[in-house]
Amino acid sequence: IRTRQRHVPHLDLCGLVLIDGVVLLRLLCHGHEEGAEAAVRPGALVRPIHGADGVLEVSVKDNGIGCKNDLEISNGQITVSAPNNILKGNNSVTVTGGKLVLSGGEDAIKSDEEIKEGKGYILISEDAVIDITCSDDALQAPKSVTVEATARLTVSCGNLVNCPGVYNIADGTVTMK
Repeated sequence: IRTRQRHVPHLDLCGLVLIDGVVLLRLLCHGHEEGAEAAVRPGALVRPIHGADGVLEVSVKDNGIGCKNDLEISNGQITVSAPNNILKGNNSVTVTGGKLVLSGGEDAIKSDEEIKEGKGYILISEDAVIDITCSDDALQAPKSVTVEATARLTVSCGNLVNCPGVYNIADGTVTMK
């Protein structure tokens, strides 16, 4: 893996970030419709870490990784620094496994969908380890937020959860720093 920085403008519906032929990040954007995309925001600097397959750093000047539909992140080591939303799936966000470091944003993990049935949620499961530093909400979704017992979050934020719907955070999964 070369350590020079690369620009990755966007990913297709089911996309892989490939740098020098190595898969660094798998993003799934479900619910195919016109204009649907998963994106590492235009102008994002994507930098692989030398000698570490599956490790990715993303640094941007606006929003971090976003998707117009369902955003799913599974496995790998991902560091995202962004001043606004760090991870956002308009319909939902699911993190299954992997190690994420999310920093700098107003909201760390966010979903906006309030109307569509079965959407508007955040699910963190399957041994996901997430370190969050943000100024406002660590987890924001209108319908539900679930952090399963196998996940681990270390958080420094204004509010842990902003969810007018239902939220379920398993005991022992969150450590405030």
